Amino acid sequence: MDVPDNFYSLIAGRHLKISDFQVCESKIRNHSKDIRSLDTEKEKLKEEKVKIGEDLPKTEKLYYLQNNFDFEASVLNLIGDYVILDETLFYPEGGGQPADKGKLVFDDGALDVIDVQSVDGVILHKIDRGFLAGHDEAVNKKPRRGEIIKGVVDEERRMSHTRHHTATHIVLEAAKEVLGDHIWQAGAQKGEDRARLDISHYKKIGEEEIRKIEFIANEIVISNIKIDARWMDRVEAEKKYGFYLYQGGVPPGDKIRVVKIGENVQACAGTHCERTGDVGPIKILKVERIQDGVERLEFSAGKAAVKDIQRLEKILKDSASTLKVPIEILPKTVQRFFDEWKELRRDNERLREEISRLMAKDLLKDAINIGGFSVVKRLIKDVGMKELMNISASLTRSKEDNIISILGDEAGEVVVSMSDNIGEIELNASHIVKEICNAMDGDGGGGSHLARGKGRPDKIGEALEIGVQNLKEAFNEL
Repeated sequence: MDVPDNFYSLIAGRHLKISDFQVCESKIRNHSKDIRSLDTEKEKLKEEKVKIGEDLPKTEKLYYLQNNFDFEASVLNLIGDYVILDETLFYPEGGGQPADKGKLVFDDGALDVIDVQSVDGVILHKIDRGFLAGHDEAVNKKPRRGEIIKGVVDEERRMSHTRHHTATHIVLEAAKEVLGDHIWQAGAQKGEDRARLDISHYKKIGEEEIRKIEFIANEIVISNIKIDARWMDRVEAEKKYGFYLYQGGVPPGDKIRVVKIGENVQACAGTHCERTGDVGPIKILKVERIQDGVERLEFSAGKAAVKDIQRLEKILKDSASTLKVPIEILPKTVQRFFDEWKELRRDNERLREEISRLMAKDLLKDAINIGGFSVVKRLIKDVGMKELMNISASLTRSKEDNIISILGDEAGEVVVSMSDNIGEIELNASHIVKEICNAMDGDGGGGSHLARGKGRPDKIGEALEIGVQNLKEAFNEL
């Protein structure tokens, strides 16, 4: 049987189409309005390209060849607010890495580059003509076709993306070492302040495992491994590295860019550091399960990681200062305070229950007899629904039988309850609450022996009396 040369890419493509992880990534993308808007805009750009001719050459990608952040290039064409150059250092959005930003400097001034997209190999630089970027006369002007312009990439933004993109490969490899070879990348997104990596895993990642992943990732950084990024023939790359080459997806074309960082090898078109040491520290900030079988790791790298470490350190120091203890014993101190707080809360609950019991005993003294039932009606101040429920329970669960309790508070809350020994009667707790709440322009409901509701506080006194009147009517005692 003949095996096609592109066997691995065919299998990888089929795997990505049917796997749950691709479904997960699809759900994530579908929840992003920005991404949907971007896809629509790309389609429009493709249509515009057709209008200007199919002979437009592909843009030379200097960001794979140079480490500097400014360059000169010739303007080939302009499409709306997009400028097309013969070559560029601006990286277009792709592979989970956001587009570069920066400036285009030309004879009439300078304009901000606010987005960069690639359509069929042609890179388009979107300029903000409504924003002044250097010269008063530059507003609403654009460079001319054939003009030599200077491009300046936002170095801080690019380097942050580059560090986070490289760190994504490193964290993935560390996760494989800790969790097992079954780990597969299900999605990734890189930003300036942090990045995320979605991986396949059959259970929630534990705290100790998270610490190990972070430690191993930083060991890879410290080892300062040289990062090998090169263009390879697809068939040759597949024969050498196999199926795992396509963890981030299957790129198009006969030539693919292969990035090797230690044992991690992927087809990846993003920007990467030259050595792992250039990434700087890696700090895992959050791990959560986003779908059955998919774990998301959020982390920061480089300067962003330093800022996060300092932020977390400040939280620790501030907490220790508040509690007036050294950081080293902060966990024990917090645990002690938490245990004491729980015990105090239990004591408070017991005290509230005792107060409710005593209050119920006092309320029974003022009960009135209606139809052979002891009816307690009271508007109680400085309590809430929980206290009303406790007092009501104390009343109806007392040694006395045939008790009907109608209680309210100053917030317009009402609780009606009946003793358990009371069978089915014409006017039960639910009926009474509804009548009371209707009188307060509110609503309520519940069961035959316990119901509650709420209405206008200014009508609570009158409404509680209506509840009593309804009972009297039911028992013909008006």
